[in-house]
Amino acid sequence: MTDRSSRTAGRSRTGVAALLGAAALAVLGLQTPAASATSTAPAPPPTASTSTGQQVAYRPACDAPKPGQFTCFALRRTDIEPTPAATLRAAPAVPAGFGPADLQTAYDLPPNGGAG
Repeated sequence: MTDRSSRTAGRSRTGVAALLGAAALAVLGLQTPAASATSTAPAPPPTASTSTGQQVAYRPACDAPKPGQFTCFALRRTDIEPTPAATLRAAPAVPAGFGPADLQTAYDLPPNGGAG
């Protein structure tokens, strides 16, 4: 290798290292939350449009994050009443398909679970 080709190879390695370092800083820098300079006054509930054009009111499900913490993007609709838990359908006690007794019979397992 000549003196000139070794200098060119060194420059290209330095350029690649600088490019990778800049990319890493850009990616890691985007992950840290920036301090918000917005007002803490409560805003009116925002609305969004559905596919049919209907306006839907919602509010954030989580409190505003403290500086240096990540935020929650969950939204809660405010234009409908929640469904009481008592009106929800209960899950079946035994799922459809094979149950414990079926498997015990199929594999000829002892009723007490065995000694091992």
